[in-house]
Amino acid sequence: MDGSASAPKQEMARRLPRHDTDNRVVLTVEKPDGAEKVRGRASNISEAGFGAVLAGELEIGTVAHAKLVLQLLAEPLEVTAQVKNRHGFSHGFAFVEITAEQRRIVMRYLRAASQEEAITAAEAMALTAEHVAEPHEVEPHEATGKFRFSPGAYAPKANANGGPEGTKNEDGGE
Repeated sequence: MDGSASAPKQEMARRLPRHDTDNRVVLTVEKPDGAEKVRGRASNISEAGFGAVLAGELEIGTVAHAKLVLQLLAEPLEVTAQVKNRHGFSHGFAFVEITAEQRRIVMRYLRAASQEEAITAAEAMALTAEHVAEPHEVEPHEATGKFRFSPGAYAPKANANGGPEGTKNEDGGE
C-alpha cells in the first residue's frame, strides 16, 4: 500500500463555493499597545469567509474587525473575522459572530456577482482611472509597507538632449 488511500483528496469540493473578487479590505486588530490597521486586497469571498492578501502577516487564530469594500454594495461590509490559514501574506478568514443581516448582505453580493457579466475594456479603464484618482495618503503610524516612492518616481526620464528617454535626436541617436 502506498499510503495514498488514507490521504484526503486534494480536489474535494468546498463546503461553500468561493467567488473571486479584487476589493479593498482594512483589518483592525486589537493589540495590548492599541489597535493596528492592516490593509490588503480581498481575493475571494464565500458565505463563510474570505481570502485576502495583506500588507502584513497575521498569526493563525487572530481575530480582527474587517471592513470589506465590495464593488456591488453601497456601504462597506463590516464583520468580525478570524485567521484560519496563512501562506506568507495570503490569509484565509472565517466570519465570526456574523449576524443574519450580514449573512444576507454577503448572499446578495454573491448572487449579484455571479450574475455580473465580464466588463468591457472601457469599463476596466474607467475603474482604473477612478482608483488612481483616489488619494492614497497614509499616516506614518499606519504605514504597512517598507518601501515608499517619491511622487516623481514614475516621471519620464530625460535623455542627454533633454527630451523624453527613448526619443531620437537629430542625427538618429538617443
